[in-house]
Amino acid sequence: DGITWEARYSIAGQMVRVGVNPDDPTQVFASGQNSVSDLAEVYRSLNSGVDWDTGLSVPGEDIQDFLQVHPLEPNRIFVTTRPPDCCPPDPASLWRSDDGGDTWNIISTGYLFNLYFAAPDSIYSI
Repeated sequence: DGITWEARYSIAGQMVRVGVNPDDPTQVFASGQNSVSDLAEVYRSLNSGVDWDTGLSVPGEDIQDFLQVHPLEPNRIFVTTRPPDCCPPDPASLWRSDDGGDTWNIISTGYLFNLYFAAPDSIYSI
């Protein structure tokens, strides 16, 4: 119930978002920025956070604040990455996996900010 916590995975950098498969809560996804390797990464656990693998690694980009597991099609996962330049921000890339994080494809590039998922089929950028 959130009273006690235990570290399950750490990277040199920061974790940004966490998503859970609503049909199988043992499948957990996390997005982060590895500051040692300079990779935007998506990590996946298939056993409630005991073991982790890296499903997406994008060199020279930062993970943004959007990671979403589709609530009706939980093998579909979305995440955004962006080059690390500050101002003005460079175009972001919206990535999608349709196989539970095994493979990833860019489905959109552009000035994507503050993405919101509107189930079942829409993502809005404000």
